[in-house]
Amino acid sequence: MWAQDWTLPEPNVSEYSDDLISSAKEFSDVALVVISRPGGENADLPTDMTAVVDGSWAEQDATTGNTYFAGTYDDTLNEGTDWDEGDHYLELDNREEELIEMVCSNFDNVVVVVNANNAMELGFLNDYEQIKGAIYAPCPGQSGFNALGEILCGDVNPSGRTVDTFVYDLFTTPSYNNFGQFTYDNMDEFAYTSTSWLTGGEVTTLPQFVNYVESIYVGYKFYETAYAEAQAGSMEFDYDANVLYPFGYGLSYTTFDVEMGDITDNDGELSIDVTVTNTGDVAGKDVVEVYYNPPYTNGGIEKAAANLVAFDKTDLLEAGASQTLTITFSAEDMASYDDSGDGCYVLNRAIMVISVRV
Repeated sequence: MWAQDWTLPEPNVSEYSDDLISSAKEFSDVALVVISRPGGENADLPTDMTAVVDGSWAEQDATTGNTYFAGTYDDTLNEGTDWDEGDHYLELDNREEELIEMVCSNFDNVVVVVNANNAMELGFLNDYEQIKGAIYAPCPGQSGFNALGEILCGDVNPSGRTVDTFVYDLFTTPSYNNFGQFTYDNMDEFAYTSTSWLTGGEVTTLPQFVNYVESIYVGYKFYETAYAEAQAGSMEFDYDANVLYPFGYGLSYTTFDVEMGDITDNDGELSIDVTVTNTGDVAGKDVVEVYYNPPYTNGGIEKAAANLVAFDKTDLLEAGASQTLTITFSAEDMASYDDSGDGCYVLNRAIMVISVRV
């Protein structure tokens, strides 16, 4: 509950004998590699793994009372160094990098399964032409991997979408630049003293805070707005160099054509008919995501360039089949909050772009 074991018990590639690799090739011409990271609500993930390995991170946090930051790492399970200076928990360690290299040098068809609660740095997927696919399988629970097996075998066509933005470098995200546990310096009357599980001594903890300076530009809203600003020439931002997989992204074993119909207004309730056609060879489902793209006036109310307002999923569509989904949402859902004065929500009398991700 209060301690974390950040050890990644990945064997050295030297443990994979020639006989083992040959046996794997005889079994299948497709190799499956699983990359896993635990992570929960009671501990922030390490941003400096070398400090975790040598114990300096735990000792430092124990002196401040933030012992839930602390954790252990067993670097003696195998020979070799796991992490380079500056590595963090949500990127591949050295053993995993060697594993990917070894597998790709022996197989022409590789599938990577990412079993992690957090969005990892996955740029390595584009570094190997042998990696033909990747499946994000977080929080599988007691039966999730049964579903994963059905997807890998083709019995089930995946239709999920990413609920976060996967970037190449997590250190460049707006949230990382405000990441940490910051302590108030004027709240001594609320100090709490307890016994440290790590040292056995007394530690005093003060109230702490996080300053969310991103405001409304959280997650995909920052990246989509930065892209729009760059397109308008008001800032420099390379979307493709920053974003690997955008929010709402997901592939299928088939392809779809999406046609957006007219928008109807029924006393403030907006409806759109979206027709989805399976243009591929196998049955599958598709997700329709509707966004509103509000007009922005420089110096006016802060607005993100893209905002998910509604979504729906089709039934299982056979090859060549179509289905029309009616997406409904309230016009009030597109209002922006004006924090000046007493504050209120404002819906501008201006052209509002409604778009569907395809």
